Parts: sequence; C-alpha cells; structure tokens
Amino acid sequence: MPVYADAHCHLHHPSMRSQLETLLADKKKVHLVCAGISSRDWPQLLKLQRDMQSKHPHSCIECCFGIHPWEAANISASPDALAEAEARLESVLRDQAPSAAAVGEIGLDRAWLARQTPPCREQLWDTQKQLLAMQLSAAQRWQLPAVLHCVKAHGTMQEMLRKVPTLPPSFLHGFYGPPEALRIYADLKLYVSFSTAQLLKDWHSLDWQERGKPRWQTSADALPLNRILLESDSGPQADGSPSPPRRADQAAMPLAELYRCSADDILEQAGLNLASWLHRR
Repeated sequence: MPVYADAHCHLHHPSMRSQLETLLADKKKVHLVCAGISSRDWPQLLKLQRDMQSKHPHSCIECCFGIHPWEAANISASPDALAEAEARLESVLRDQAPSAAAVGEIGLDRAWLARQTPPCREQLWDTQKQLLAMQLSAAQRWQLPAVLHCVKAHGTMQEMLRKVPTLPPSFLHGFYGPPEALRIYADLKLYVSFSTAQLLKDWHSLDWQERGKPRWQTSADALPLNRILLESDSGPQADGSPSPPRRADQAAMPLAELYRCSADDILEQAGLNLASWLHRR
C-alpha cells in the first residue's frame, strides 16, 4: 500500500485526534508534516511524534516549530514578547536538532490584519514582519527550511526571502494568489502547495470549465510539477473546533487535469518532491 503523505497539517492538535485516528486506521503507512503555530502547541507536536513511534512504527510525523503571523497580537502586547519568543524558538530548535523538519508555520497575513481594530493594524503589520524576519534568520542559522503562510502580502514576503539567500529551499503552503507571484516563488526555488480547500471547491463548482479551471491553469503553468506538494491543512478552526475532514490526496484529481497527467502521476511526483524537500540536508 502506498504511503499517505501530507506535507502540511495540524493533526497534532487535540481537537483533531478523531480525524487522526481515522486516518491511521485507514492507512497502513502515514507520513505527516505537522506545523506548530506557537510555543503552546510544540509539546503536543513532540508528544504525537513519540506516540507515533511507539504505536504506529510504520508511520511517522515530521515536526515543524514556528510562530504563526496571527500570534502578532500576543507578541505586540508586551515589549519583551518578541525577544522571549526568539529565545523559546532557539531553545526548541537546539533541543530538536537535527530531527526538526522546518521552522514553521511562519509568515504574513494582511487578510487577518483587515479584521483587526484599525488603529492597531500598522503596529500588528510591523510585528508580523519582525516576527517573520526573526524566524527566517533562525531558519537560515540552523539551515532549516521555512514553512510559509502568506495571504495578500506576496511582494513583502518575496522581498524578505531575498534577504536570507542561504535559506534552504522552503515551502509556501496553501497558495491562492496571483500567478505572477507564483512565478517568482518558483524562481526562488520554493516548493508550493495550492490551497486544497479552495481548489476542491472550485473543481466541484458548476462553472469549473468556464471560470475556475482557467484561473488555476495559469497558476499550474507557472509552477513546475517537480515543485508541487500535497497538503490537507487539517487543523483547528478559529473557534477551536476541528476543520472538516480533508485529505491531501484529494487534490490529485484536479491537479491531474491541470498538469495533463494521471492522478497517480501527481501522487508519485508529489511524494518524490516531499522526500526531496525533507532530505535536502
């Protein structure tokens, strides 16, 4: 039975335990790349990794340690919070090296900023950039790739990535932006996953052929097949409830249509890409 590979999820979160157990019961071998979003859930990552090693020896979890851009609200609340966050990140990377897979999930999110109180937005934007710069620097220092979250901030993200030229090839997850931005990410040698939820939503819509497919086709044409990864992005929602059940391999059919190959080809290539990304050192 082929390995089920998910390049980005948050199945370590307690609210996702039921979905994780279902997945483990359905598949003989599971390979998960789980990303932390703050120091609060890093212990959950490590506990799940230990549990997988003992209870499911044919499966594995790769741990990514990072501070999500939504955490900017907590970081900006205290003048010492950024330095404390940096110290916690350095500590966990030191303790987990060389087994840590990446620094992530980190990034920028202007859509989240738009939902905040107007007087706070500029401060939070500055905090997001400071938080990202600190974590990119740590990733470069430890020679770990980054798992990147970017919403409506691609120009700034690309500018900041160019400032860390020795950063190992990193991974932009859940892309749903302009194709011209994707071409630049490809030039920067990033691995990319398309937003699984949005891709499936468009693929199942009645106007897929007329509207959905042309938009996605332009993005697919900008990203070489040897740079694509598959992800579920399964995890808790903003209110703490679990996201609807979603699988990384569900994206194989629409991607096969976009890349003009078979779904098996997509799964095979995405698996090779994931192995290449994780074993780059």
